[in-house]
Amino acid sequence: MTIPESVTNIGDNAFGNCIRLTSVTIPGSVTSIGSSAFSYCYHLKSVTIGNGVTSIGEYAFRDCSELTSVTIGNGVASIGKSAFECCSMLTSVTIPSSVRFIGEYAFNVCEALETVIFKGNMNAINMDLTSAFRHTPWLDAWGKSNNGSDATEIFESGEAQTGTFAGNAQYTGWLNDADGNLVGTVTVKAAKPNAKTKASKLTATVVMLADGKKLTFSGTATAGVGVATASLTGKGGPLALTLSDDSVTGTFGAYTVEAAKNVFTSKDSGDKASAAIVAKKTWTATLASAKGYTPFTIAVAAKGKAKVTGVLPDGTKVSVSAQAVVGDGGRWAVPVMYAKKSRFGFVAWFEKGADGQTALTDVSDLTPLRGPKGAVTEWAADLD
Repeated sequence: MTIPESVTNIGDNAFGNCIRLTSVTIPGSVTSIGSSAFSYCYHLKSVTIGNGVTSIGEYAFRDCSELTSVTIGNGVASIGKSAFECCSMLTSVTIPSSVRFIGEYAFNVCEALETVIFKGNMNAINMDLTSAFRHTPWLDAWGKSNNGSDATEIFESGEAQTGTFAGNAQYTGWLNDADGNLVGTVTVKAAKPNAKTKASKLTATVVMLADGKKLTFSGTATAGVGVATASLTGKGGPLALTLSDDSVTGTFGAYTVEAAKNVFTSKDSGDKASAAIVAKKTWTATLASAKGYTPFTIAVAAKGKAKVTGVLPDGTKVSVSAQAVVGDGGRWAVPVMYAKKSRFGFVAWFEKGADGQTALTDVSDLTPLRGPKGAVTEWAADLD
């Protein structure tokens, strides 16, 4: 079943107990999915949620026991309580970077759920991880790989789930469009808080891939009271940010912001340990174009400084500098933005495995805003 574009909201219990329903595609015109909207659709196997949806209601797909495929749109900000509870055949799910809240028991008793991919910073999501993914094999495996055998101690002292903004830090990251493509880079600097007011002055620089222009913003945030919010003013509109000690998320117009504390400039021992996961090596990523395969090299040096070089399908030689961004759970990324005659961007993801070796695990879709001759069709990541 495909919901027509004329629909803007799916109400509570709209399709509950539709036992003959096997698939549903929700278009971008829909902004919200109501409580129990598709609950107890026992034979529902496939769900595609469009990028216009911002919230998935409580119990929305509860007890869809044959559900095996879920695509969550890149506009979803909230996944409600028990939204996918007891979807016992669901094996994998990707949480887009737009998600800011996951309710308790959201994926509880998804007994086959072995793969959960967070496209953004997991620590920036307001959730109780052990409740949201309770009774899933993924949570058991994640807990063991991060903290011996105790899945409840994934976040140090339990505080990183919401975080605390302390100021006196620098953050680096990027901007995504609604499809998850890189469209710009961002740097945020937070000054040491005022001793009396606890106000931390903020400055931010955004460089957009579309035109290469550098935009500057300024504002303030209150430190020491948990997560801080701030609306920075500057050319091009407000930059709305949510800040914790280790990450920054937010929005700039239609784009989402993802940034992490620059651990390479910090003197904190914990930050130094995080910086140490970034391996000083060289990897290759290959893009497939109409003219064949062109290798790019991603060479990472001290302090996470990266140099990306390669040749475009039209023969243009590319050399661009980038900064590694350290996430959580042994993952880190290199956002690459080239804004000259040809303009493109992508994010290369790396992960340190249980064997201590770092691998290039994923390269995001290419964002060709003004591409070279010979259409770029896809990327294929290879460790070299």
